[in-house]
Amino acid sequence: MFRNQLVNRQIGKIAQNLSVALRRPVVWAPPRLIAAEITNLCNLRCPMCKLGQKDLGRDVGLMDYEKYCRLVDEITPFVRNMSFPWYGEPFTRKDFGKFVRYASEKGMVVRVLTNGTYLNKCEIDYLVECNVHSVTVAIDGLEQKTYEIYRVGGNLAEVTAGIKRLVGLRKERRSRYPELIKMNYIVMKHNEHELPHVQEFGKNIGVDLVKIKTAYVERAEAGERFLPTEAGERFLPTDSKYCHYDEEFRLKSGQDNNPGCSDLWRSSVISWEGTMGLCCFDYDCEYSPGNVFQEGFFEVWFGNKMQEFRRRILTDKKNIRLCKRCDR
Repeated sequence: MFRNQLVNRQIGKIAQNLSVALRRPVVWAPPRLIAAEITNLCNLRCPMCKLGQKDLGRDVGLMDYEKYCRLVDEITPFVRNMSFPWYGEPFTRKDFGKFVRYASEKGMVVRVLTNGTYLNKCEIDYLVECNVHSVTVAIDGLEQKTYEIYRVGGNLAEVTAGIKRLVGLRKERRSRYPELIKMNYIVMKHNEHELPHVQEFGKNIGVDLVKIKTAYVERAEAGERFLPTEAGERFLPTDSKYCHYDEEFRLKSGQDNNPGCSDLWRSSVISWEGTMGLCCFDYDCEYSPGNVFQEGFFEVWFGNKMQEFRRRILTDKKNIRLCKRCDR
């Protein structure tokens, strides 16, 4: 193990590149980031989200705080970044603050992703008091009628009020945290007409950065081709600039056939039960190499099952169904 975080990062990159070149897994360092699913509960019903559509292939629940603390204690000498969540809306937990505080007290840099619907309702002081690098809020519509098409059950006015509250609290406390308050805007068919106004909207509500994102959808294989799902047909934008896929629904990046994936060397996702997912797209943990609460984080990360998955990613990626979901 390497205790120096910069060394970990560089060693991890070298090992990843060497693995691709040799077509066999070489892992010399722990991940740079861990995403912890403190809950996979969510208050919205987004149409392309398995959780929102109640189609998740595993139970819904809450991460045990004591087990979480033991995980943090195990990884903090080696892993610097903690992201909340993997899946779910972290603010559905009224005790979310203690998870953030514990990671921060142990020297971790925290990243928070949220739909923003609770920012104007709950206690958020810890976001300006702890070592929070970023709070990223998903806003995919500049008017309620556009926003609610995808963020079903959400109220845009409440979300923007919550962002303004957080921006105001940071200014009032003269805090450097969160270092970045960011708005993510996923381009879809129903909202792409708003693109010319997105940056101005973000500026008006006080965010530090607006990030334009592109949507991923499940793809159905049809022989040597792919077909979009019903949701893909409905939501993928018409402007090809903001679409991951070509006219045959193949990834433009060419990653359908390229070996390797950096995620299996640089990041890890942990479900509320302690199950390690193979990557952030392993929604149902069907490719899980083990449970970190039962076996220990590094036993799973460096273990035989994880190494076998890395080997398959390097040698047989095109036949792994999970890898059809993204362009990494």
